[in-house]
Amino acid sequence: MSQGFPYSKELLLFHDKQDVEKPLFVSLTSLGNKLVSLLKKNNMPAIHMHDLRHNYATICLNNGISLKTISTLLGHTNINTTANIYCESTTEKEKAMHVVSDVIGM
Repeated sequence: MSQGFPYSKELLLFHDKQDVEKPLFVSLTSLGNKLVSLLKKNNMPAIHMHDLRHNYATICLNNGISLKTISTLLGHTNINTTANIYCESTTEKEKAMHVVSDVIGM
């Protein structure tokens, strides 16, 4: 990394709430545990961290963010990975359903 931060597939880099210049490293395990705790505390159904990633990509796509930008944000080296796996556009699905409904008269 350009600022000399240690690289690890197990650590995520955030910024400190009080000092945005101060790096804050969080492990994937710790983040996952926080998510589970937050969901239980609020009586919400369990989800996986990867579900959030998929939702993030889909929400970005549905709000006009380019596939290239989404691909970069997700860290994909190939834009096709983003298009094929993560970016399931509900808007496009809804359009397709309406077209079919209109054609068959429903």
